Amino acid sequence: MKKIIFILVFVASASASFAQQQKSTVAPPLYVINGQAQPEWVASKSEPGKMVRPIDNVDPANIINIGVVNGEKAIAKYGDAGKNGVVEITLKKSN
Repeated sequence: MKKIIFILVFVASASASFAQQQKSTVAPPLYVINGQAQPEWVASKSEPGKMVRPIDNVDPANIINIGVVNGEKAIAKYGDAGKNGVVEITLKKSN
């Protein structure tokens, strides 16, 4: 009985590890905020010294629109940078 439980725990742990590895190797989409393509990582506005995805710096209250472009349309519009899809975000204008 102990061997069966160990095997189940090991398999579950290995599966979770594999899933995490697969999740981390997926290429992120291109973020375009107010018409400007963003780098994959940017400096955090709220935590100095920390690098975050561009979407992490966006205040949800400032979002007017979010759109997703993928496939042939993303590549046609953004070239090779759009091959993993594009998240287009329009923000309110700041004063």
